Amino acid sequence: MGKKNIPSVHIESRILLVRGHRVMLDSDLAELYGVTTKRLNEQVRSNADRFPGDFVFQLTRQEAKNLRSQSATSNLVTYLSDSLNYSLVAAGLVFSVAQSAGAGGRVLWGYLADRLLSGPVMLGCLGITIAGTGVAVAFIDPATPWPLLVVLFGLYGAAGIGWNGVYLAEVARQAPPGNAGVATGGALWVTFLGIVVGPPLFGAIISSTDSYAVSFTATSLPAAACGLVLLAARRSFANNA
Repeated sequence: MGKKNIPSVHIESRILLVRGHRVMLDSDLAELYGVTTKRLNEQVRSNADRFPGDFVFQLTRQEAKNLRSQSATSNLVTYLSDSLNYSLVAAGLVFSVAQSAGAGGRVLWGYLADRLLSGPVMLGCLGITIAGTGVAVAFIDPATPWPLLVVLFGLYGAAGIGWNGVYLAEVARQAPPGNAGVATGGALWVTFLGIVVGPPLFGAIISSTDSYAVSFTATSLPAAACGLVLLAARRSFANNA
């Protein structure tokens, strides 16, 4: 395979965390070098003695199943470690904060939607919060104090991961009598479609702009639009319930 100059940001966007290692899929590596995946694997097998024993490994079925959802969030770790010069341990810790906040956010947002706000209003606020924190993440200063960083990514994770409980509850509430299962099933299909399409779209924006900031900002805009629409139409949702 011939040598090819590849912008580092293009490589960063393809890196995943698997088994505690930073790795790339054979299909992504082949694309970067301009060859087919089959040809790449043939070359690796033919020259196995030139590579360390752990240079390549086969994903388990469970790892392959989880890979799409991980690829969306692993961009956060890559962004922090490679673009903002955080150590991999620190970037992983920030990622853990975001994940943990997402779990807590499901409970908190559900409580607020039930006791203080309606479902549409809560979802509208979360959409705007996701957009706002996403843009803040895009333009974060590497010198940002650690406590502020934890708060920012905690809020980003709480909103960006924790919104779906309120979402599904509101879908079921708005569904015609006897059709809650069908409605939530369709809603989950749309959500899963976002998991499938989102990571490649994020990577494509990085590849075309050489900028994580543009990608984080661009993928935050739909959340802002949805949030504003939900807030504007909150009375209509209440009347239809």
